[in-house]
Amino acid sequence: GKFKIITGNKFPRVLGIECAGEVVEVGSKITKFKVGDRVIASNFNGSYAEFIASNENKTIKIPDSLTYEDASTIPIACMTSYFSLLDLGNLKKGEKVLINGASGGVGLYAIQIAHIIGAEVTAVCSEKNFELVKSFGEVIMIDYHKTYFTNENTQYHVIFDIVNSLDFNKCKKSLTENGTFIRTDISASFIKDIVFSFFSKQKAKMISNNPKPQDVEKILPYFEQRKLKAVIDKSFKLEDAKEAHKYSESGRARGKI
Repeated sequence: GKFKIITGNKFPRVLGIECAGEVVEVGSKITKFKVGDRVIASNFNGSYAEFIASNENKTIKIPDSLTYEDASTIPIACMTSYFSLLDLGNLKKGEKVLINGASGGVGLYAIQIAHIIGAEVTAVCSEKNFELVKSFGEVIMIDYHKTYFTNENTQYHVIFDIVNSLDFNKCKKSLTENGTFIRTDISASFIKDIVFSFFSKQKAKMISNNPKPQDVEKILPYFEQRKLKAVIDKSFKLEDAKEAHKYSESGRARGKI
């Protein structure tokens, strides 16, 4: 019930947003899709289900080379990184980006997208996940158990705080003069940071991911070229969704669940 001001009071609720599957039926006015098409979608009415009614404008065809498991990670996890680094952070080739929470589903996509851009990547995660993170290319690693990056002298054009554990004001000295600090979650204190950053060259921003088909279609060729790939940590049956959420909340996931 924490977010019922947004989700409403009607329970039970169907959870989940990302989904992938095969079209089994289309409405009479639908022209983009036909029965048998392989698709992904972002479904804010819930996707933990065997069948989903998806809006045409939230549904995208996928190439045959993509499995449903991998493809289902694209609408939210992959596009969160895409929008954060490109749209909010305006990250460019040769610039520095720090990714806090680099070994999770969004973090591993952020590393790959930053490499495609040509940015210099610093990844913050537990040392036990270093090898996984480094398997995606040249990365400067920081173990958050041992080193706090704000004590270093490096400045970043973008700090992407996926796990929402950083304080914008404490990170300012680690941002360039026009740097951007991005979080994936909101709080009262961070709303204040966002407002006050309007009057500063250093910006605090929060990602709100509601992907359009044309945005996702820009990303799909990189999956076909193997420049982007999903990392699946664990898979659960639908009836075990509760256990999947427990595992997610443990903070131990390496990639997507």
